[in-house]
Amino acid sequence: MKNKINILLVSPFFFPTNTYQQELCQKIIELYPNIEIEVLCYQTTKTAVKQFGPLKIHYIPCFSLLKDQFVLPNYFSLIRTLKKLNKEKKFNLLMTETRFFDSAWWMPFLAKRWRIPCLIVEHCASSIKHQSSIINDAGKILDGFVFKYILNRYSVVACSNQAVFDYLSRSNVKNLKLIGTGVDYEFFNRNKRKVSEDQLTITFASRLLVTKGVELFYQAVKPLVKKYPKIKFVIAGDGPFYQKIKTQIMDDNNMSRVELTGSLSKEKIAQLYADSDIFVYPSFHQDGIANVLLEAGASGCAVISSNFGGSSELIKNEKTGILLDDLAPEKINRAIEELITDKKKRLSLAKALRFKVESQYQWFLVAQKTVDLIVKAVDHS
Repeated sequence: MKNKINILLVSPFFFPTNTYQQELCQKIIELYPNIEIEVLCYQTTKTAVKQFGPLKIHYIPCFSLLKDQFVLPNYFSLIRTLKKLNKEKKFNLLMTETRFFDSAWWMPFLAKRWRIPCLIVEHCASSIKHQSSIINDAGKILDGFVFKYILNRYSVVACSNQAVFDYLSRSNVKNLKLIGTGVDYEFFNRNKRKVSEDQLTITFASRLLVTKGVELFYQAVKPLVKKYPKIKFVIAGDGPFYQKIKTQIMDDNNMSRVELTGSLSKEKIAQLYADSDIFVYPSFHQDGIANVLLEAGASGCAVISSNFGGSSELIKNEKTGILLDDLAPEKINRAIEELITDKKKRLSLAKALRFKVESQYQWFLVAQKTVDLIVKAVDHS
């Protein structure tokens, strides 16, 4: 690739909450110096420009409709910033992610106006999952009609996992390409462990949403708290469900036994994974392959996951982890206790998952596939 390519990535959530796009963009720039990426994101109350490694990030104000899940920009600020960026630089491609974000809805029309191609990275292997049945029903309608129409206006729809590819294929979305996902397995590494191998820690980490399974996790481990007083139980993350799960733990007098960490930096979450032995993720969210599964796997944890979205691509039941179809708390409890009592199985599953993550989920492979799509889209525009 000889010619320089300028890309504008619009992502409502970016630093520090969007690990996938951060890692992908940094790896692309590292491998391909002729590609320059600027980022426009919303998660702020005022306009600002900041530098994140090689990425220049333009922040604009937004309104939060669903905390940590869905925001809308100040459209006056958005339009002003887009006009300013287009005047300052000739962009060759527009890029965004996830059809549930507003940037995905208007980007094909902006690309047509600017006369350049556009690419969307898709992660979600189902319609919207939410505790509100109204939002769930609306999501199904939007996915079946509106989002299909919008996605078919993109030059390329890049899928981060096979489950997303298959789901969108069944919906007759065109221009689908599989790029995969990755994890920094040198950063997320068992060698960082600081506690004794004899100290067992069982962890849940994610945004604290009902659909991520945090309440299912707590209900599953609650009987184990008294049964295994030497085991440490951790719930890491922040989100709309934080206060409710804290209240449940307090009501059960388990605050001294179940640690609620709140939001953690990337460094601290990596340390938590390294110090953990069993990672539990009973999610029924619209995930593809959740980043937390890859990070925990890279860190040497034995993983228990729901069989939802793209989890089964990573977690092969009884081979690289335990995959649950039934998310009843007693089923999750049984799977956890099995790994507590069977050390040989716990270590075997963790070793197999770590090997799979290292060999198959590398960011440079994702970056190569993405750049191939970018170059082809730009060349054919």
